Amino acid sequence: MFGEGAEGGMTEGEWEGCGDPAVMLRHLAGLVPDATMRLFLVGCCRRVVPLLRDPRSLDAVEVAEWFARAVATSAQLAAARVAAERAEGEATAAAQEAEELVFNAFDAEVWRELGATALASRAAAGSAAPLAEAVATDAACAAAEAAAAVADDDWALALSTEQVAQCDLLRTLVGWPVEPTTR
Repeated sequence: MFGEGAEGGMTEGEWEGCGDPAVMLRHLAGLVPDATMRLFLVGCCRRVVPLLRDPRSLDAVEVAEWFARAVATSAQLAAARVAAERAEGEATAAAQEAEELVFNAFDAEVWRELGATALASRAAAGSAAPLAEAVATDAACAAAEAAAAVADDDWALALSTEQVAQCDLLRTLVGWPVEPTTR
């Protein structure tokens, strides 16, 4: 699948040319500290901040970044996660209510908020590569949905564009060569 790079993974050329953050995240598993993964998750969430309307979701993203930078405590991170999960629960209830109504623009906003609050909750909680992959995918899909809805763009093109931006973020955070680090 990959050439002979770090740990038998990607080559520098493959790393530089990759447009799929999931592939890059799988390559990084076990090679970078949790703080780097957390910063990547926060970066993905920041790309969809316009979709975050609930202050608890925004707070979860902020606290996740502070935690990654060793400014917030694990108790603060846990509290932010609980608050974001409450926001997600309320958004889920609103989405279920909206589903019972005629689907309109307001209801579409409710659905977007549901996905965004779930993202914030996961960003506040996560650090492992599989979770990072899920958050990155969710963020890319949320950004693609928003771009497609606002500009009447093609969803697949918007998704691809967002994934490339996430790959650029990973390259900026990690660089090359990817060397194993101690946690």
